[in-house]
Amino acid sequence: MPYRRLPTTDAARLRALKTASVKADQLELGQLAFTTRYIHPIRNFQQQLETIKFQQTQSWKQIVSQNIDFKHNTDKTRMYITHFIQVLNMSIAREEMTQESRKFYNIAPDDKKLPRMLTDDALLEWGKHIIDGEGKRIRTGGAPIMNPTIAKVKVWYDRFKDMHHSQQIANKSYQRASSQLIDIRRKTDALIQAIWNEIEEHYQHLRDTERRAQCEEYGIVYVFRKNERKPN
Repeated sequence: MPYRRLPTTDAARLRALKTASVKADQLELGQLAFTTRYIHPIRNFQQQLETIKFQQTQSWKQIVSQNIDFKHNTDKTRMYITHFIQVLNMSIAREEMTQESRKFYNIAPDDKKLPRMLTDDALLEWGKHIIDGEGKRIRTGGAPIMNPTIAKVKVWYDRFKDMHHSQQIANKSYQRASSQLIDIRRKTDALIQAIWNEIEEHYQHLRDTERRAQCEEYGIVYVFRKNERKPN
């Protein structure tokens, strides 16, 4: 005997809901093989599933489309901040600036190492330290560091910060939609199972072949095993 297979993909879930909804539109309420209390949930879940799926897809597309530019911008920002700190260290080594100058940038006076900027958060943090620190040092009478200037560093840092914010929003939207999808899928699966149970019960008095044919018109899917042959 073939067995009934419930939807396992969102496309299959939507097909099942749409088929049931079309049947509800085509038939008089007394002719439906399932109770009318399911009509509103069918259309409601269909709309929710389509909307949330669209939001998830759009968020993912935004993340992917921005990834290449975001990586390029991140690399350039890290390079400019790194070069700025290297020039700062060389100026101190040439005694053009004192070790105490490092304090402006939230760096210990005797710390010659480059800070670790492997994460976005670290890059955001150190970019702010460098930009704010250079402004404070210049306001105390210090000469601006050149090649790169802090203005050039700030251009790339601001781009990075804006793109990072945009990526964070897209990531949160994707995660929120993904979480909502889990919930609506669970509810949709329960609804489809309940409807299909009623449909099969409605036609239980028919012979197997006729019963399956009637049920399939409502979107119920039957799968024949390898040793079974589907009738023509």
